Amino acid sequence: MGTINKDLKVRLSVLTEAEGGAAAAINHGCRPFFRYHGKKWIVVVNFFGRRMAYPGETVNAYVTFLTPIKQLGRISEGLEFELCMGPKVMAKGVVTKVIDLWRSASDAKEH
Repeated sequence: MGTINKDLKVRLSVLTEAEGGAAAAINHGCRPFFRYHGKKWIVVVNFFGRRMAYPGETVNAYVTFLTPIKQLGRISEGLEFELCMGPKVMAKGVVTKVIDLWRSASDAKEH
């Protein structure tokens, strides 16, 4: 089995209940919706050196798209987005670096 590509490096601010977020932490490896430009895409979120991010925290993470081909040419550094679980916004974030998105899309085309 190959290595999972790290499509993006992002900075996330996990919302508190008062901000409309949830009371629970976001888990490493979760698969929320990544919403930008009015569309939602399923991603995998992996935090740097931690297993959870709690409401009120700002953390760095890697994001991997399940549909990377559809993201090509649409995502760049500085893009603001939301992470959603169902209809609820759990975190707001910004893309700090595009890492392996092109490679992920290329790998997806081969399968």
